[in-house]
Amino acid sequence: MQGSLTVELPAVTVPDSPIPSVTDLPPPTTHESLYSSKLPIQTHTAVHYTPPSEVLQRVGDLVGLREPSDVITLAVVAICALLNFYLWLNTPKLSTATIMVLWVILVQLTASVSTIVHNTIHTNVFRDRTANTVFHIILTICFGHPVCTFVSAHNLSHHRYTQMQQDYMRTTQMRYKYHLFNYLGFFGRVGSVISASDFRYMRLMKRQKRRIWLDFSLQLTALISMHVLCFCINPVYWIVYWNLPRMVASIFITNMNMLQHDGCERPIVVPMGDPLAKAPSDGGLAPIHIMNINTSRNFTGSITNFLFFNNGYHNIHHIKPILHWSKLPEAHQQLVKPHIHPNLDQENMITYFYNTFIMNHRTTYDGKPYDPDVDEGPEPESVEWFKYPKEFEFIAHESHYWVIKDILDDIFGFFL
Repeated sequence: MQGSLTVELPAVTVPDSPIPSVTDLPPPTTHESLYSSKLPIQTHTAVHYTPPSEVLQRVGDLVGLREPSDVITLAVVAICALLNFYLWLNTPKLSTATIMVLWVILVQLTASVSTIVHNTIHTNVFRDRTANTVFHIILTICFGHPVCTFVSAHNLSHHRYTQMQQDYMRTTQMRYKYHLFNYLGFFGRVGSVISASDFRYMRLMKRQKRRIWLDFSLQLTALISMHVLCFCINPVYWIVYWNLPRMVASIFITNMNMLQHDGCERPIVVPMGDPLAKAPSDGGLAPIHIMNINTSRNFTGSITNFLFFNNGYHNIHHIKPILHWSKLPEAHQQLVKPHIHPNLDQENMITYFYNTFIMNHRTTYDGKPYDPDVDEGPEPESVEWFKYPKEFEFIAHESHYWVIKDILDDIFGFFL
């Protein structure tokens, strides 16, 4: 993907200083048996997807959607924005009980929007580039964070190096003995590191004249402007209706890592072009996908996946990250379920959270007690997933907040 955030995301690289090859990294798993005769064979399974309804198809075509199911995406974003405006304008007229109920709904909708942000970074909603740019700005305002920053820490770090040193969101960093503390402290542990890395990455993109820098500048400028405007209108509403729901959404989407990856196998990585990575032409899984099938935990309950756009089907999302969210359940059922350990298909997220975090049962995916201090050894230092070109190495040593100055320089340069 170039800076315009199209689906060809892996094409965003650092010229003259490429992303480290997996062959240059310490192997996460022993590779002696990779080419043994016991390797899983390719699965030639053509997935049959249920077509969208005729109504969704017509509306989707009318507004220029790539996938008709994103009519639902647009509806959720619109409802979230309208409810925000409604509360701002009508709070004095509403009872305390009504305000509390609507606030909880607003928090839920904002959390759903956080999932939409995640989805649209993998697969754009509109066919038209300008429409996607505008939609990303709207999502930035609704979510409270620039959408395109997901490119760095999520797509290019977490997806490529899941649970490795290059993954800033790896769960092995959390080592409290009471597992609930690991969940509660996860965002605080990784949030600032992710933000700093994202902003430095964007500073590099500016100097390499990538389109993504323009997207980031527009999104961050719109976000800061909205913050200032809302604060000036009503500081209390700014905190209650703007900051708190968006903070909850950010914590939710980040802390999902603790539920979906903690205690799972660490992936085996092979170079691009390796025969193990070759998938059959009919859409089945490559051998490496089956070997890594136990690296994510799924939540298959209908309520969770209705509220969060099938984000519970996490394993197939890692295997096919640009597969549209509406197709994940069927792909999971036909491609993942026949191979995955049954413990990694959890029906109820709330029940899992209670048993795992509150009752303090931190286990591996196959049910064995899991203590990273014992099972993983000392936590290694995080490693940047990319290297700075020599002429831009200064970015790594400067405060990431200098990104604001970079944006102001562009604004002044445009008008002067």
